[in-house]
Amino acid sequence: MTEDETGDAEWEITPDPEAQPPVHLIGYARVSMADQNPDLQIDALIAGGVDRQDIYYEQASGGDNKRPELAAMMRALEPGDVVVVWKVDRLSRDTLKLFLLIEQLKVRGCGLVILTMPGMDTRTPAGMLLFGIVAVIAQFERAMILERTAAGLAAGRARGRIGGRKEQYTDASVREVMHLTDREAAMKLKMSLTQYKRRALKLKEQDRDAE
Repeated sequence: MTEDETGDAEWEITPDPEAQPPVHLIGYARVSMADQNPDLQIDALIAGGVDRQDIYYEQASGGDNKRPELAAMMRALEPGDVVVVWKVDRLSRDTLKLFLLIEQLKVRGCGLVILTMPGMDTRTPAGMLLFGIVAVIAQFERAMILERTAAGLAAGRARGRIGGRKEQYTDASVREVMHLTDREAAMKLKMSLTQYKRRALKLKEQDRDAE
């Protein structure tokens, strides 16, 4: 503490040499179907301290091995980063894949936090134990979902119905957001970044051909 010319005290904050730098949080959100809304996950990630620009979002099945946004997130990680997800099944419902992902995070010096599971932080022994339990449950739930889906499709075919989803995004809806950044546009349309880029590129090529 020092005193100025008026005699008033002035406090000087001395930096703590042992203070840890702030943790960089990176969020990942996923929905399985195009008509599902990711807002709950994204809002939870932001409330958990993740910057919107650091959220990777895509529409893909939990069992799909080709998830470009997840792969992009893993490539972007730096030592000390922490991946944040709403629920563990957003990463995968397969126990082996989940543990392989955790090993990849460890190699990069990164951690994983699950928002819906207090204490679920793989940087701690207790968090790793909890992660193992949750991963097994997630795989069991996936097996049950697949079983119910197969039964529902079989029942529908028996009644002459054929499963499938209608196209959700029109060219007009994509054009409306093309003035935004690719990531902002994809999140607004609730598409994966890869889907949006592919669709926007196609529209741009159509526009050039029409000139």
